[in-house]
Amino acid sequence: MRKYHHIAAWVVFALSVLVCCLFCLRWRQGQEEKQLLDTSRQADCWKQAGCGWVRVSAEVLAFNGVIAAKNTYADFVSHFDDQVKLVRLNSMGGDVDSALKIARVMAAHKVDVEVRGLCFSSCANYLLLAGQRKVIHGLVGYHGCLSCFDVDANLVVAHSKDAPLSAALIEHRILEFKKFQLSEGSFFRNRGISMGILKVSNRPDKGRNDGKVYLMLIPSRAQLEADGWKGLEGEQDWGLARAFNRLYQQKKADLPIVYDAPALHGWSGVRDKLETGILSTVIGRI
Repeated sequence: MRKYHHIAAWVVFALSVLVCCLFCLRWRQGQEEKQLLDTSRQADCWKQAGCGWVRVSAEVLAFNGVIAAKNTYADFVSHFDDQVKLVRLNSMGGDVDSALKIARVMAAHKVDVEVRGLCFSSCANYLLLAGQRKVIHGLVGYHGCLSCFDVDANLVVAHSKDAPLSAALIEHRILEFKKFQLSEGSFFRNRGISMGILKVSNRPDKGRNDGKVYLMLIPSRAQLEADGWKGLEGEQDWGLARAFNRLYQQKKADLPIVYDAPALHGWSGVRDKLETGILSTVIGRI
């Protein structure tokens, strides 16, 4: 009888440990989801208090929110000077023209860049890339670039808010697109990247080959370095990446993201794999 009591006690103990572990896991997941929601609200803000450029100190400039076409560049210029050594970012992206102009100024002054939260789209394509040191404390995400497209009338119409467009206006905007592509391509070449990650992230399935649509591709630091990125420090916050997809499953996010599997870290020859789309066989989401 004692033997059975002993076994029962161990079973109760094991179940208690399991319940405790599950509780702790869910608590941690809840904290990650709260952190992501709080961060994304700041990264996606427009005119609220705390949005835009803020001079934190003589040497530190911070940006929270959406990169707007009308005033973000002018606001940046009014806050930036030769004393700035570090730019902190938390942005969902925004206007590509403004972002590229800001990035060129940052690159010319050789400032360091730190992601504190999210850096998606044009924030990742240009602002982060402009840094001498690029420190990641959050998530950096990509969904293509204008140089990844073949520009034609269909693309212009798809990206236009005006309707209908005259043939002359379509032709004018095609020329504008191509002019930006030349400027963007020049920036990428000067920063030394191969655009492999951008090309994969430009696809709706972000390289998964599963016919589904994803919001962003979240590459690892090793993949970015293999693609030509220099001066990287830190790593993607995989806890936030998993939280993003849990929020999608809870219908609190419009689309899931594709993020790197730890097995890819330290791969050699990742650049070729990215450019041929082989990456899709090993990247997954939870």
